[in-house]
Parts: sequence; C-alpha cells; structure tokens
Amino acid sequence: MQNCIYVFQFEFTGSNLNSGEPYTIKESPSTSGLFTLLSTNENYTISYGQLSNVKFQFGQSSFTASLIDMNGNNVTSITVTAPVCEPLPYPLELHGNYIGRTYVDSGNLIEYAGVFGFDFRLNKSYTSSLTVTCDPFYCQLAPYTSSYVFVLVGYGIPITSQTLSNNFTIKFRSSQNQITTWTGSSLISVPEISIELTTFPLPDTNVPAPGSSTLQIVVSKPYGTIIKTISDVVYFNNYTFIQEIPGGPLYNQPSPYPIFSSSPTSFSYTVDEKETYLLYNIDGTNGAFRNLDSWIFSAFDTSSGTYIITTRAVPKNIGVVTGTYQSATIQLRYMLSPLMNKNFQLENLGNPITPFATPGDTIPPVIDKILYYPLQNCSVLVQIWATDLESGLHRFELFDLYTIYAASTISNPQYQSSVISSGIFEAILESKGQPLLNFDVKAYDNVGNVGVLEGPSKTLSLPLDQFPCTVPKSQYFPSNIFDKFLFLFNEYNSSTEGMVNTLFINFTQPMDKNSKIYLIFDHNRFTQIPGQYDHFLQMWAIDFVIPMNPTGLEIFYSLSYPDTSITSVALNRIVGASSKLTVNVDIGDRMPPIVISLEKLQTGFGYKLLIEDSINGLKNGEVRIQSSIESDPYLYKFTPQTSEKDPKMDSYEFQIPTTLYSVCNSDITFQLVYVKLVDNGDQVSIYDKGVSMESDFPVINPLYNIVMDKSWDLEFICTVPANDVLPPTITDVYDPTYNSVDVGQEYRFWKYAFEGSDPSGLSTKQNVYCRLYTLNDEIYIRAEMSVQGTTFNGLCATNLPYGWGQGLMQGTFRVSIHGVTDVLFNMAGFENTDIIFSTTMDYNTPYIDGYYPITTRGGALTIKGHKIGPIDPTNGDVVQVKVSPGKEVNSPFVMYDTTFVSCTLVVTEILPPTGSQTFYVTVIKNNISSNILPISSSRQRGSPFPLPPTTIQPTSCPGTPPCNGPDHGSCTNKGCVCTSSYRGNDCSDKIIPNNPPKTDGDKPTSNSTTEIPTEGGGSITVTSLISVIALNEINYKGESVKNHSLSNWKLTNTSDVNANIITSVYSLTIVNDPIVKTNISVQIQFYRDETIIEFAGQELRMYPSSLKYSIDIGEYKFAQSLNTLQLIMSVGISTSDDEIGSCITQEIGNTTESDSEFYKLQINDHSLYGRFIKRGIVDNNIRALSSTIQTSIDDNSKSNSIQSLIAINIPHYSESVLIDPDFSILLDSQPAQDKDDSICTAKSDKGLSKSQLAGIIIGCIAFAAIVAISIAYVLYKRKRAVHFQKKLKKLTNINKQ
Repeated sequence: MQNCIYVFQFEFTGSNLNSGEPYTIKESPSTSGLFTLLSTNENYTISYGQLSNVKFQFGQSSFTASLIDMNGNNVTSITVTAPVCEPLPYPLELHGNYIGRTYVDSGNLIEYAGVFGFDFRLNKSYTSSLTVTCDPFYCQLAPYTSSYVFVLVGYGIPITSQTLSNNFTIKFRSSQNQITTWTGSSLISVPEISIELTTFPLPDTNVPAPGSSTLQIVVSKPYGTIIKTISDVVYFNNYTFIQEIPGGPLYNQPSPYPIFSSSPTSFSYTVDEKETYLLYNIDGTNGAFRNLDSWIFSAFDTSSGTYIITTRAVPKNIGVVTGTYQSATIQLRYMLSPLMNKNFQLENLGNPITPFATPGDTIPPVIDKILYYPLQNCSVLVQIWATDLESGLHRFELFDLYTIYAASTISNPQYQSSVISSGIFEAILESKGQPLLNFDVKAYDNVGNVGVLEGPSKTLSLPLDQFPCTVPKSQYFPSNIFDKFLFLFNEYNSSTEGMVNTLFINFTQPMDKNSKIYLIFDHNRFTQIPGQYDHFLQMWAIDFVIPMNPTGLEIFYSLSYPDTSITSVALNRIVGASSKLTVNVDIGDRMPPIVISLEKLQTGFGYKLLIEDSINGLKNGEVRIQSSIESDPYLYKFTPQTSEKDPKMDSYEFQIPTTLYSVCNSDITFQLVYVKLVDNGDQVSIYDKGVSMESDFPVINPLYNIVMDKSWDLEFICTVPANDVLPPTITDVYDPTYNSVDVGQEYRFWKYAFEGSDPSGLSTKQNVYCRLYTLNDEIYIRAEMSVQGTTFNGLCATNLPYGWGQGLMQGTFRVSIHGVTDVLFNMAGFENTDIIFSTTMDYNTPYIDGYYPITTRGGALTIKGHKIGPIDPTNGDVVQVKVSPGKEVNSPFVMYDTTFVSCTLVVTEILPPTGSQTFYVTVIKNNISSNILPISSSRQRGSPFPLPPTTIQPTSCPGTPPCNGPDHGSCTNKGCVCTSSYRGNDCSDKIIPNNPPKTDGDKPTSNSTTEIPTEGGGSITVTSLISVIALNEINYKGESVKNHSLSNWKLTNTSDVNANIITSVYSLTIVNDPIVKTNISVQIQFYRDETIIEFAGQELRMYPSSLKYSIDIGEYKFAQSLNTLQLIMSVGISTSDDEIGSCITQEIGNTTESDSEFYKLQINDHSLYGRFIKRGIVDNNIRALSSTIQTSIDDNSKSNSIQSLIAINIPHYSESVLIDPDFSILLDSQPAQDKDDSICTAKSDKGLSKSQLAGIIIGCIAFAAIVAISIAYVLYKRKRAVHFQKKLKKLTNINKQ
C-alpha cells in the first residue's frame, strides 16, 4: 500500500535527442508517475522534465528512473534517492496540549474559533497521510511549523444548540485508517451567563433596514465566543462581539432609491469601415439610460464568454448626448477589429451584436516561449515571445492574477495590417504574497481568440510555480523556525491614539533576502501588511499600526509568507511571550460612529444628524444628498475639528443651496443617499442607499436607528416651470499642437479644449468628462470648467498613459465629451468625428520611471523603465548608468557599467556608499540618454535590541563651568537641562522677557517688539516676525508640483489678553480639488510663565515668553500617491543697531532637552530661537517629521536683520496632520562676530559681495510685509540649484574618488 507521494524534476542531455520527437521518463517498481516535458533548447539536445505522483511504500527511499525514446526503448536508467517514506506513529503520543482562541476580523464582524495545539513531537510533515475531524465542529490542520500539530476549530453556519455543546472529540486519522482521539471541553471554564444583546441587522441590497431588537439569552461562553454573521451583527457590554441571532424577517419593502438601468431594446448600431479598424456607432434612444450612475462596461464573446475588452467601471454621464438624469439619450463609438467574426455583447449597451467581418479571425495567438528572471523585492521579470498575424496581439493574462497589455510592454513591435503581429513582451510581476494556484499564461488577440503555450518551452528554463522569494518549505522542520522574533512594543496602552509598531524576525535556516513576509490582522479581507529584509539590521522588519482602543486582552494576528501562515496562538507556543501583543486599556472600542437622530432642518433646507461615538470619537464623515434631477450628489466632508464639534457626540447640519434651483422645470426631490462615518480607531459605518458594505464586506449601518423610507425625502416645489428641455450647445476649440503625442517619454501631455452656451445658464455642479478611445481601450479625463453666465469653456488635460494607443501602428484615438449641464440639468454630449488624434513612440530613447530600494550603504541598483533593451553586444550595443548628486548639467557624475539589461530594467554594478539620501540617475543606451530619475536611498533604522549595560561615565557638558553653572542649568547624562531663564545647548543664552506679540487680524503672523536696555542708559529695539506663508506639494523627485500661497485667513478665536496663555486661532480653506477642500488651522499661543505640555507622546517645557504655533492641516488631495507636502514658515529678526558694525549668523542643530531640531537666527548678541519637534500627529498616529532650512545666510542683504524660510516636511497622509513648533527671543553670551560663519559689514573678509547682495531683499526694521516674504521665496527658488550642490559636496567628493 503506497503512503508517500513525491514529485521529481529531471535534466537529460544527448545529441541523439535532437530529432524533436518526445522522450519520456518512467519509474519502477511503481508505474504511477505522470511525466511532463517542461522545456528544451532549440535543437532538443538538452531537456527538462517532471515526474509527478510517484508513490512510495513505507520504508522505500529510492526508485529507478528510465529515459524512454519514441519507440518505447530504454535509452538509459538511473537510481533516484529520496527521503525515506515513514508511517505516521500510532498511536500519536501527546506530550502537551494547548488551547487558544482566534478570530477572523473585518471591521465589526468577527468569527471566533478555537486553536488546539498537540505536541506529538513529530519531526516532519505528514500532510499527505494525516487528516482530522472534530464533529460537530469544523476543523482543519494548520501548516506544520514546529513539533506541535495545530488544529483550527470553527463553528458551522447556521448556529445550532448542538454547536454550543461543552465537549467534542478530535480524531486524527492516518492513511492506514488508524485513529487517535482526543476528547476535551470546547469551553474554557466559565459559568453560564445571562447577557442582554442588541442586534443590528444588515439590510438586503437596496432596501431599508428595520430598527434594532433586544432580548435575553443564556449561553455557555466559549473562548470569548464565536460566531460568523450572516444577516445580523451583535454586540454586548463594551462592544465585544458575542452571538449571532438568526436572520429575522425578510426586508421586502420596495427600494426608495432610483436605481440605474439600461434598456436593451432602446439601442441600435451602425458600422463605419475605416482603413485599420471598424467604428461601431452605438445609439440609444431617450430612456436608454435611466437614473444615471456609474455603470459597468465590457465586451465579450457571447458563445465562449471570453472578454474582448475587460470589465471596467464607467463614470456616470459617459455616453449621454441629450436628456436628463432620469432619462437620457446615449451615443457611444467603439474602435474594434475589422476581423471580428463572433457575436459579441457590449455590456449595458443593448443586445448582442452580429459580427461585420466574414470569415474574420479564428486563429488564436501563438506563444512561442516564456522566460522568467528572479528579481529583488519578491518580483519576477517575465518575457513572452508571441505572434498573431491576423487581428493582432492585445493582452496577456498570467496565473489569473496579472494582466499586461501588448502596446505598453513591447520595445520593438512588428506591425502587420497596422496591428501588433509579433514581438517580445516584457513586464515585472510583483508578488501578491499568496501562493500561485494557477500557472496558465494566456495570450488574447483583438477579437478575443485565446492562445496558450503548446508543448515544451524552447527556453531551457523551468516554468514558474512559485515566486523565487517564497520561503522554502521542507517536510522536515526544526523545533523553532525563528531565530529572533520580537516586537518593538509588546503592549498597547494608549487610549487616545494608535500605535506605530514594528515586528522583527530572523529565521534559523538561511533564507533568500528577497523573501517577503506579511502580518495579517483582518483575516476575512486577508489584508496583508508586507515586510522585507533590512540589510542594516540583517533581519526582516514589518511596520504596522494598531488603531486606538483595540478590544480584548491580546491582539490576534497571523504571520504569513507564501504557502504558510502561522497564527499568534501557535507562535505563542513556538517562540513564547515575545510573540504577544497585549492590550492594556480600560475600554476597547470596535463600534463605529452611529447616527442617534435624523431631522429635517427647520431653518433652511437639508438635514441635521446627531452623531455619537462615545469612546474613540468621530474622526471624519461624509454625507451625500442627491436630487431627482442631478447625476452628481451634493458631497459634504466634515471633521469635528473643522466644524468645531465634540467628537464624542454632536449634531451636524447639511444645507442644500435652494437658490441654485430658482430656475426649474418641475418639482425636485432630495434624498439622503450616503453616510460614511469613521472614528479615531478607524472603525467604519456605511449607509449607501440601504446597503452597508465596504470592499465587499458588511459593516455596521450608521442609520440602524432610523427606518429610511420616502418619508425622509425633501421636496422642493417649482412654482414657475421654465419648460426648457434643450441641452447646452458644445463646439471644440481646435488646437493642432496636440494632434500627436509621443507616449514613450516622461512628458506625454495632451489637452483638448471646448466651449459652448445655454440661454438658461450653465451648472458648475456636475462633472464633465472627456472620453478618449482607441482600439479595444478607453480612458476618462475629468474636465476643468469655467462658466461665465450663459457661456462656458472646458479643458481636458492629462499625461497620457505610457504606450497608450499603440495597439494600432498609427496610434489612432478619438475623443467625445459628456456631462455638460445647464441650470435646469439638461445634459449634453459632443463628438467631432472629423478630428482624429494619434500617439507616437520613439523606440530608441530609454525611459525610466522606477527603481528597487537601495540603502545609503550602496550596492547594485535596479532601475525600472521601458525601451532600455534589447541590446546585442556583438553589434557594439552598450548600456551604462550615469549617477550624479544633482540634476544640473554641470553636476559631477560617475558612469557605471551594467550587469543585466532587458527591455524594462537595468542592473548596475556595485555602487559605493552614497553619503546622501538622494541622487540622480540617467540610463544611456548607445549614447542616447533617458530622462533623469531621482533615487531616494533608505537610511538605517534604529535597532530593536536594548543596548548592553554600560557604566555611565560623568557627562562632559559644554560651558565653563558645565552648563554655565547651577543658576543656568544642570549637567545630566543627556546634556544640559536649563533653568527657566536660559536656553541653548550650554544654557548660556538668556531668555528675554517680552510682552505678548502683536497678531495680525488677517493672517497668523506674530510681530514682537522688545526694548532691551544697554550700557549708558540707552536701549536696543529687537523685532521678530513669524508667519505661515505657503503649503507646497512635492513630488518624488523633490520638485514642487503645486504651490499654495496661504492668504485670506480668518481669525476664528482669541483669548483674554491677560490670561497666562494667550491664544489666537486662524483658519482658511484652500481649494486643491473640486471635491476635497483642505482646511488649515493655526493656533498661536504666548506663554507668560514656564509650562509643561504634552505633544506626540513627549513632555515639552514651554519657557517664559515663548511662542508656540500649533498647525492643523486637514485632508489634502495629493496629485500622486508618492507626493508629500512642505509647510513653509518665514521667521525673521531685526534690531535697531546700526548696520555698520553689525554681524549676523545662522545656526542649526539638535537640542538635548527633547527630540527636536533648533534653528537660531542671530544679530550681534540677540537671536530668535525656533524649536521644531521631530515628530507630529499624522492620521492620528505619531510619525517622524523633519524640517529643512530653505535659505542661506548669504541670502540676507543687511547685517542688522536676518530672515529665513523653514520647510516642515510632511509625509503623504490621508486625513490630518498636527505640528507644533515654538520660538523664543534670546540674549546670547557669544556675539555673532565671534562665530566662524557670521557675516559682518565692518569686516572685509566677511563682507557681503555683489553676488550676495542679489539675495532675498528684506524690508526695513518693521519687515515691510508678508508679500515681500513671498517674493523672497520665489527668488530663493531660483538659487536653490546652486545651494543644493553645496549640500551634496560630500557625495561629489565620493564620486570623484
């Protein structure tokens, strides 16, 4: 009886194999093996093959493999050895057991189950010969990771009383049907308890939900308790999930919400035959679309179901040429292959279409060969040689996970009949962290024929069955697969904010450093948080965030890598207490915000919502109200901070501007269609026209207290109907400049202008789109609209996708416009069919757009891009990489040779340590240069291991005596800690008491003037000016892509001028996006006395007469996900000293008193001292921040005044950022003239040159105005390149060595 099954792979060689006839391999004594020829070389003299399903008997450790020719003759035989086939021990001997709990979590829905660990002290895997059952529960074996065998126990659906039995039996069954049983309690010893439950039903699609119900039940309490919900979500006490109540009544009320519909019988089509394609004209009569909404489109073969054009979501209004939201006339055109010979369906656009072509294309594409190259970052480079000589190649689908398009993945296409007929198609596949279950590679042509690789690949390479970074599995395992396993923090103990944490791991066995590992907290959604190898620490690291106030005593998680997943329960037995994430909070919160009451406004027109989240508090919300005549709803985004509301409970009003409907055609109904509420622990509740789902998973309905029916509709009465049903008119503004666009370069800009009018006036509320369509593809661009009364101007502008339109040799594409709407919401669309656009591609010039991570230690650099290869060294083809510290033409550089070149990437030889976090690369192919790409190298993170104990040596603090004596400060292990009257690293700078600064009523600018007595009875006037002037969006290249000058502030709050802490609050809103408006709040606080405050988890001392700026920036719509922000502050100081004989200097450094940076601007012996904390509150979590000084001391033209621009660097975020710099005026013990880098008018060796006088011009003693500061910032930007070279001088020296 066989008991072990193996898979073997073989290489066989010989000149007698080159006949091209298939050879096979057979095994003996068994004959169960299944042979597959995997690949060969071109002449078949070398081949790879696989023999699967080889069955061993117990005790067997080898077999004979024979190579058989096409006539059945034995060419040669070898003996193959393998691990001995061992039977499962019987009976299994238990040396210890373990019971824990686990759960699957998707927001508010949790499925509890048991984890039972049995220490059978097995030293190998018996996956193929061991099964487990545990009636009446469900159970399965977890992957083998130690001598413990873990069994996951779950509960059946629906829940029955039998499911809650106190005992059950686990049966381990071997392949010989030998059974070992273990009987135990499924329940931890907890008495039966009476619990009051409230159920929150989840409604069926598009129907209102009834209210809640409360009942008493008595249950035994398993583990914490179970259960997966079907139709109800249930909580008790502090929102800990416990029990499902059966589904309850069906909700069969008619939906109160209009639903999008398409009428198949309303559509017809005609075909225009063009030179290289067919133009299908799809026309839908009035009512073809009703109740406009985003709709789904695809094109598929009705007989096979194969997609010709894959499924996509189409924005609402696309296709509309006349009509209204309620009933629209549709006109769309599609460019399809002239060889289409199948009945095909255009989804939502009528009935199936009869093909135009006869006989058309019936021949599938041919895949000639496929090559895979392992890359870093757990990715694979795939190259596909393919051909289609009929309708041309369109796309490839790999492993049911990846789609690559022919037009954007080929570097040297061959065209036939204007379509891509053959070539090498290349793409980089990033691992998704899951095992590959399907290994098919499919090629699709432009009419939907599908081809696969037939027979063995002639690349002499093995097929891809897993990503090369997959942690190798073995049937043998050590007692512990982890050498190190520790969290940066093992306990969560904050009830006010989330916690940023890191898991560090090392394995006992050598691992590929490209292997990725993942943490999973939400197992239902299988949300993976990736980690990778840290070359500095020489271990794997996973950064993650724990939202505030988790429930329970421990946080359950899984550690995953391809093919293996280990729960935290199992890890507790394998590695011990270091695997635990414990929770130490008074009350956990898994309940999202909910709406306590809903009212129609008594004053005004709209709704009032009372929102509660009593523990975490509301973080943000979104409400949408839609009218019966508009496709786009009113969108309201809000936060308690910007609305000045209590996040625990407060009411919010949402007004509809009825003045927009003074001209109307009929009565209008408004409905509350969407509510989304998020608390500070990121728990979400959603109501979307009666459906409570997020990412296809059910969540709590925030309106479960309210029965949402038509009684909540708002009715607007149209007293004098206008009876205007005519749509606006549209014409295009022809600009031949953008008729043709090169889509193979970095700058692929295209734009299209149009204009029009309507006698009733134009609506600015509805979104207008340009639809760009080409062969089997289309994209949508939202237009920028400018309305002037009855006329409008529109503009669609974008950077076209790389390679777009190149499915046709001519790059042909067309444009239509949809969604232009008048004030009566009559809609219009337009297409000038006489205008045809095109794209081109320069296949000789490389284009680079990405790279794999590199550290400041240097190493091989992998650069990603397009058209880098292919190269033929025998023809003299050369690819090199130019590395430079700057982008300027005259920047020093070093040329590096390459070790690997393909069409989409190049790998350099080893780069030395960079010495800088940013440098610039250019790929040069045969003397043709690519674009310039900035590279940001990663710096070393802190070690998670505690430093070894050391004997604390007395610290040598600066100053004579240290810290300038006890009156000034005390010397500690961290440095000087100053008394309340002094500051500076040596406590030598005396704080100058001053009166509260004058604040500008129009902007957050503080102007402080202090009279300081001097010897001889005179005085010096010291004036400081601090302001917030700009918010700039920065791309990954470090370039400013959008500048927001901050003006038009509103003073929203002031405190008593006699208070100990004097406060002024300013706010403004910048319009960065038509939908998302960014709110900025600046709170300026003057501290009369020393005060200890807390910010970002750190205690800070506010010194007397110090000034603190608290800057809160709300949600910002970034142009790209890699972009960041810079907040620009202007700080300056001037004195009444005579300019002749004055000196200025500027200092930068780190403080010893806190984790902060300081910037000091000094004139003679007076200075303005700014402290910038190196952390902030980003999306309610503590994150590291940095700041940079943007100006040089050389930029100042006077020596009795000095000004600087300081940029606070803000990472990409989602919701909000809070930062907290502060400032003081000091009397310095060391005059500026005694410092090395000062500038003095009276010293010839430090005087200002003529070139320095061209710097920033500052006004007189009073600093003129903020306008001058903004001008100075522009002037500074022009000088930035030169200044940047100075900063990178160290890197330049390295490259010259």
